[in-house]
Parts: sequence; C-alpha cells; structure tokens
Amino acid sequence: MKNVVTSRLCGHRTTAGSGGSPGARTDGPCTAPERPQRRQARYGPPVPHPIARISSLARLLDFRHASNRYAVAVSTIAAVVGGIAAAITGEPSDALGGGVRAGLAVFLAWALGREIDPDDPRSAALGAPPALLALLVGRPALAAVVAALIAMRVTLRPTGVPSRPLDLAVLVGASAYMATRPTGLVAVAALAAAAALDTALSDPGPTWHRWVVPAVLAVGGLAFGFAGQWAEFEAPDLGGLLIGSAGVVSAAFLVVATPAPMSVGDHTRRRLHRSRLRAARLLGLAIALGYAAAGQFGIGAMGPLWAAFLGAGAVAVARRVRAA
Repeated sequence: MKNVVTSRLCGHRTTAGSGGSPGARTDGPCTAPERPQRRQARYGPPVPHPIARISSLARLLDFRHASNRYAVAVSTIAAVVGGIAAAITGEPSDALGGGVRAGLAVFLAWALGREIDPDDPRSAALGAPPALLALLVGRPALAAVVAALIAMRVTLRPTGVPSRPLDLAVLVGASAYMATRPTGLVAVAALAAAAALDTALSDPGPTWHRWVVPAVLAVGGLAFGFAGQWAEFEAPDLGGLLIGSAGVVSAAFLVVATPAPMSVGDHTRRRLHRSRLRAARLLGLAIALGYAAAGQFGIGAMGPLWAAFLGAGAVAVARRVRAA
C-alpha cells in the first residue's frame, strides 16, 4: 500500500510504499524555501517595477523596510516641530509653511544619505535629524537640494537602470528653473556634470545622452540671461562655519575612503559601481562648496546636504573604529 507524504518544507507530495520507503515525487521538485532577505540580498528584486521603464530616478518607498518608515516618521515630527517654531517666532499663518519646509528638509537629508552611503541605512537615519538643526543656520533652498539629489542619483544610478528620456528631460527642465534661482548656476553646472559623468563612468549610458550636456548648459544659460540672479555674499556666522567645516571634513573623508559598494540596483541584480559612488560623493561636495561661496545664505541653502554628509561620515568613522 502506498502512502502520500507531504513535505513540511514546501508542501510537495511524494508517494511511499507500505514500509515507508520513499517513492517518486508527484507534483514537482521539493526544495527548502530561502529566506526572503537572503534571496533579496543575493539576487535583487526578481521583477523590475514598471516605473523603471519610465524613469530611473524614481525610488519608491517600501514601508516593509524600517528605514523607510523611520524617514516618514522623523519627517512628520520635524514638520510639527517646525510649524510650532514658526508660529511662535513669527505669525501664526507661518506655521504651515515652516512645518512643510522643516519636514521636507529632513526627508531630503535622509534621501541624500541613501545616495551618499547606499550600503548602510544608518547613514541616512543619522543624517536626517541634523537637517532640522541646520534650519537655525538659514532657510534651505529646497529646489536646489532636489536638484543636487537628482544630479547625485544620475551619477550613482542606485536603481541600476540607465537614464530614460524622461530623466534627461527632467535634467533640462530643472536647469532652466534653477538658473533663475539665487546662485542657481551651481545647480545647472551640477546637472550638466551628472549627465556627462553618466556617459563616462562604469556601465555608461547610450552615447546620444552626451547631447544632454550642451542642452542643459544652453537652456540654463539662456534662462540665467533672462532672469538669473546671484546671491550677495554674506559672511557666515559661527553656526554656519561649524556646519560647513564639519561637512567638508566629513565629505572629504567619504570621498577618499569610498569602499566598493555591496548594494545592488533597485531594479537589477547587479552591484553598484565604486567609481559611480565616489563620483556622486565628489559631486555632492562640489555642489555644497559652490553654494557655500555665497556665504551664510549658501550654507543654509544646502543644510540638508551638509546634514547628510555629517550622518554618513559619522557612520563611516564608527565602522573604521570598530574594524581597527
């Protein structure tokens, strides 16, 4: 008499004789399931998200990951704190604007931290709170910070997907807008540099992408000619000097000590490239220094970027100390 035995590991059935000897499998191979985290780390996502066909810049928030839940939570707290502070120090009507500005600044610092150190989510987590303190130095230029994030993301390519035509259009459009903002030429130059680096670094994009560089510069230069402006230099105060000098030291250390990343692209199964990670960090430092040339205004404008460098630098130093 044959008995049907069901595996507790995978549910596949086998037939066995009356003595309990194993027989032939009846419904396919039986293999032990692999832990989802291990499979994700080894192979990456099994199927690219449909958005990858449209844009390589979009990185969706997956709330199954604690780091993403943390980003939303700390940004919400920052928005509440910023709104209360704005209402106390100014008019009650300023509460909404101050809260939104504080929440976005903290969230952008977290997002920049992921580009600076894609291997360790603690870097992004640690860089978010200082962005709230950076508001004491000056108002962040959120559009400029977003432009810095775009430039670093194009350079690093954390999704693993080459730039799509929509991404290149975003670069051109962002350059046109940023050229009309105070000290926006720094962002225009960064966007053009990102487009150039994307075709020159490891796993380069299509050669026709090189035409985006003169397009970004031409559109940005034309917009600057019509409505461009440059912020007047204002000597930084003690807070600005502290965050700027600490950020420069941290960023320089990260550029020099760039490791070979272990992370894989969001939509691919390939590891990120060390050359791209170093170039993204160096580009971020160049953007921060370019804005710092405007003094107090520029340092405050890039507050989230400085905070992201501080968080990633602290985590990198801690890793070195533990390894020593």
